[in-house]
Amino acid sequence: MNSEAFIAKILERERSNRVLVKEHLRRYVPYFRGKDGIIDLGCGSGDFLELLKEEKISAFGVEENSNFVMEVKKRGLTVKKGKIQSFLKSCRPNSIGGFFISHVVEHLSPKEMINVMAGMQRALKPGGVLVLITPNPLSLGVMTHSFWRDPTHIRPYPLDFLVQLLESMELLVLAKGETCLGSKPSLTQMCVRKIRKLLVGDYFHDPDTYVVAQKI
Repeated sequence: MNSEAFIAKILERERSNRVLVKEHLRRYVPYFRGKDGIIDLGCGSGDFLELLKEEKISAFGVEENSNFVMEVKKRGLTVKKGKIQSFLKSCRPNSIGGFFISHVVEHLSPKEMINVMAGMQRALKPGGVLVLITPNPLSLGVMTHSFWRDPTHIRPYPLDFLVQLLESMELLVLAKGETCLGSKPSLTQMCVRKIRKLLVGDYFHDPDTYVVAQKI
């Protein structure tokens, strides 16, 4: 098995229940209604692209992993193979209606991540929207286990840092918070979390964070 196939297999295992993942991602679709030319950066197997297609929102993905590119095409979705940084450099200023970027920035060094954020800001049209999802470093389970299951992860980025970065680039933050790409915790799990918080400390947060920002 080549390295791309190995990484694709790991990522798919982390999100093996596609129905749950899609139902979770559906909450971000309304931010892109009325906008054209949405780009899913690092689109993976194309779950969010499929949701946009169902809503008749024009979109395509950018993906470096050949295995994912083939899968996206098999699903009848549009994808361009290539590096995110190179794609953003090719975009004309003020030309893109929106970006969706989920579980990508943690694969980038700080310099690369800031360049990607700046590239999206430059390419967005006024009124264009950016939705970003990434692992939550406030989650003990993430930082002690799940984050390191992917050998291509470099470092996590805290939500408050991402918000400050986007605001420094003159983007208006519309929404932010913690979330989970998998199933919602049961009542029992929520009770256990509260007990753990009382006994151990505030380390049992949702595994992901999200931020939605708009170019003014």
